[in-house]
Amino acid sequence: MKTLAILIVTTLTALTTQAQTTSLPNTGIKTLDGTNVLLNEILDSANSKVFVFWKSSDQKCRENLESLQTVWEDTLGKTNIQLISICVDCNGTWGHVKPYIISKAFDFETFVDVNGDLKRAMSVYSVPCTIVYDKNNRLICRYDNYCVGYEAMLCEKLLGETIADLKK
Repeated sequence: MKTLAILIVTTLTALTTQAQTTSLPNTGIKTLDGTNVLLNEILDSANSKVFVFWKSSDQKCRENLESLQTVWEDTLGKTNIQLISICVDCNGTWGHVKPYIISKAFDFETFVDVNGDLKRAMSVYSVPCTIVYDKNNRLICRYDNYCVGYEAMLCEKLLGETIADLKK
């Protein structure tokens, strides 16, 4: 019985560790100009990554992006962190996303997940969703809600993981 318990704990630990170090999916997304790109083509392998999944039709999601823009300007944009916003509600027509992004002067990269492939591959079931990976593509944290009011937590998670890189 003791051996069975040890085997179960060991297996669960191995599965948890493996789930956190798996590579990011290399699915296709669109740039705001309509060009198809693969996720790995736009990722900087030397940096931590923050993915923000959002809907253009949701006011709270847009407020979330504005809040993240403030954090980006104040803190994260000066670091080795790549912030990528992914619009997920754009089946068919998504021409309204680019004017919105330009009007808000967002400094981070924005892409459109037209068919929801990336959303499914990263197991995003509700938006907004913020997922943070370190430079080795290990999952640091996942926040399935609005970051408004939790920007400090996001910075803490990111800067805690990348503080050594910042000192170089």
